[in-house]
Amino acid sequence: MAEKKELKKVDGQQLAMVWTPGEGFEDFSEEERAYPRIAIAQAMSGVVASGKVKLGHWYNTLTEDDLGEELTFAVIKAFHQRIYLSQEEGLVCRSLDSKVSVDGMPCATCPHSKWSEEKDAKGTSKRMPPACALVYSYVIVLKQGDGVDPVPYLLSLMRTGARAGRKLNQALQYLVTRGEPIFARWIVARTKQETKGKNSYFVPEIVLNGKVDEQLLEGFRAMRRAIMNLRVDVDVNQEEIADTQEPF
Repeated sequence: MAEKKELKKVDGQQLAMVWTPGEGFEDFSEEERAYPRIAIAQAMSGVVASGKVKLGHWYNTLTEDDLGEELTFAVIKAFHQRIYLSQEEGLVCRSLDSKVSVDGMPCATCPHSKWSEEKDAKGTSKRMPPACALVYSYVIVLKQGDGVDPVPYLLSLMRTGARAGRKLNQALQYLVTRGEPIFARWIVARTKQETKGKNSYFVPEIVLNGKVDEQLLEGFRAMRRAIMNLRVDVDVNQEEIADTQEPF
């Protein structure tokens, strides 16, 4: 039986301090920092088949730790990219800014970034989603008791998770229009099971929660300064694409 993993906890002052090169890692720059990813365990996930993570739970894709049905986190950085993966060919194309692909093609005019229509055997038209998915991504810090886990994580929402991504973006924009940083409030993300046709899958439900205390805010500001000009690479694998391929 998969068990929820307890995370390490630090306070705001300690959080600011951990964002310095660690012992044995001094020769690596911030640009080379890799972020563990947070994802939902779906029916096709290997961690579910192995029994490491319960179906519908959040988990750490690096350590495969089960994090439970609910996460509370603050967003340090938000951005979006596009990625075109197929189960047959793997990575076909990607854009690091959702505007221009790595091959120099404008995303706005690329047919793979647009919805299309296909007809089934009966001649009925079916609206098909873009082959190249828009990926909403966030560098986040997980709340742990009255402190936080010092490890920054990467949360990416796409396909069936895109609706939650848009809601999270609305919440962050709400904070910005109020003159607050995007990490001024906690975000709660609970998993919810949905069914469409024969497909059953889990999606996040996003809720804007309580205020972050001032000491933690200072730690978050230090983290923000460290990564504000970095372009974070989103490494979405084929298993995760398969998990979120259908339905829309």
